[in-house]
Amino acid sequence: MFPAPDGALLTRMMCLYRRLPAAAWVSSDDGRRLLSTTRLLLPSGMPGSPLLTPASHSSRKEPAMTNRLKVGLDICQERNDVCIQDSDGEILVAHRPFPNNWPGYQELRQSLLATLEAHSCQGIDLAGEATGPFWFHTFRLLAQDSLLADRDLHLYLFNPKLVHGFRQALPPEDKDDIKDPQLVADYLRFSHPQHPWSCQSKYLALQRLTRHHCHLAHTLAREKTYFLSLLYLKASEYSHLKPFSDLFGKTSTTILQNYATIGELAAIPLDELTELLDRLGKRRFPDPADNARKLLRVAQDSYPMPLELLVPINFALHQLLEEIACLEKLLAASHQNLAAALQDFPTAQALQAWNGLGPVCTGGIIAEIQDPQRFVAGRKYDRQSHTMRPKTLWDGQAAVAKFAGLWWPQKQSGNFAAEERHLCTQGNVYLRYYLIEGANSLRRHTAEYAAYYERKYAESSKHHHWRALVLTARKLIRPVFMLLMKPLTDWH
Repeated sequence: MFPAPDGALLTRMMCLYRRLPAAAWVSSDDGRRLLSTTRLLLPSGMPGSPLLTPASHSSRKEPAMTNRLKVGLDICQERNDVCIQDSDGEILVAHRPFPNNWPGYQELRQSLLATLEAHSCQGIDLAGEATGPFWFHTFRLLAQDSLLADRDLHLYLFNPKLVHGFRQALPPEDKDDIKDPQLVADYLRFSHPQHPWSCQSKYLALQRLTRHHCHLAHTLAREKTYFLSLLYLKASEYSHLKPFSDLFGKTSTTILQNYATIGELAAIPLDELTELLDRLGKRRFPDPADNARKLLRVAQDSYPMPLELLVPINFALHQLLEEIACLEKLLAASHQNLAAALQDFPTAQALQAWNGLGPVCTGGIIAEIQDPQRFVAGRKYDRQSHTMRPKTLWDGQAAVAKFAGLWWPQKQSGNFAAEERHLCTQGNVYLRYYLIEGANSLRRHTAEYAAYYERKYAESSKHHHWRALVLTARKLIRPVFMLLMKPLTDWH
C-alpha cells in the first residue's frame, strides 16, 4: 500500500473545487484601509503591507479518529455504482449499483442507513466525481436529507482530474464500474478533504442563468464565424474592405440578401448607390458616399462566384442571418432575466457600480465565486514563519485566481527554474470567461484599467492583446473579491 499523499498539498489543490466553510472576520485599521481603496492588495511581507489576520476564525474541524463509512460513487447517467469502506480501508460493500433516478436514490439512502447501523459507524463521508450534470440530483437530495444529516453525513465532490491523477500514482488496475467507485473511496480516505460540498439554491439558480447566457454567446459567435466563411465565397473582399462598420447591421444584411451576386452592385451608378445606402441607413451614415465607394470596390475586386454555387450559398446565408437574429433576441431576453435575478444579491450593486461591469459579467462572477468566505476558511503554511496560520484576504483572492485558472504555476527543481511560466487553464472556465469579459469591458470604460492594459500590452513580447487582457483580468480579481467580502465582514 502506498503512503498517504501530503495532506497540506492536497488540501491546497482541492480547495479550488469544493466549498470551504465560512470564516468570521474582525480586523483592524489595515483591513479598513484595504477595503476602502479596493484597488490595491499588497502581499504579506512586502513593506507597508501588514498581514491581515482575522481575530477569530471558525471552520469545520477534522472529525475525531472514529469509524466512519467511506462511500465512493461512480456516477453516470444510468446508475450510481457504490463502494463502501470503513476508515481503515476494509471493504464493507465491494460494489452495488443503484439506478440514477428517484427510486434508485431511495434504495441508496436505505442502503447507507442499513450499513451504518450494521457496522456501528459514527458518520458517513460520501464522495463522487463531478461528471456533467449527473451528480446533481443525488448530491442535492443527500444534502437535504434530515435523517442522513443526523447521522453526520459529509459530501465531497471531486474534480475528475484529481481522481485521474490519483489513479496514475497507483499500480495499473482494470478500469471498470467495479474498480472506479473503489478508487473514489480510496482517494477520499487518503486525501483527507476538510471542506464538504453544500447546496446553496440561490447561487445554483443564478448559475443556470449565467451559464446559459455563456452558451448563447458562444453559439452566436460560432454562427457568425461560419457566416463569414460562406460570405467569402459570395464576396471575397467584403470582410477585408468592410464597406460597413457592422457587417451584421441592417444595411449590410439587406444588401447581401437583396442581391444574388455582389457583382450586380458594380452596374449601379455611384450616386444611385449612395442614395440607396443613405435610405437604408435611415440617413445616419456620416459619409454614405464613402460606403458606396467601398461597396463598389468590393464588387470589382471580389472573385466571381460559380453559378452552380449561387443558389445554395445564398440559401445558407439567408438561414444563418435568420438564426443570428434569433440568437441576438434570445441574448437580449437573457440579459433582462439576469438583471432581474441580481436583485436578490446585494453585492451585485457594488460590482455594477463600476462603469463597464454590467449585469451579465456581474452575475457570472457572483454565480461562480458564490460564498467568498469559503476561500479564506482553513489554515495555511506560512513560509516566512514556518508555522500554520489562518488564511488572509490576500490568500483568498489568490485562491479565487487559481479557482478560475488565472495563475502561472512555477516549475522549479534543484538548480533549474523555468524562465517562462505558462498560464494554467485548468479551473472554472465560466468564471475565467466572465472575468476576462469583464476586464475587456473595463479597459474600454475605466481609465485605470485602460492604462494597465496598455502597459501590459507594451511589455508583452508576443500575443500582446491576449496576454494584456488576461493580466487585466487577474488584476480585476482583487477588488472583486474585496467587494464581495465587504458585506460579510465586520470591519471596525
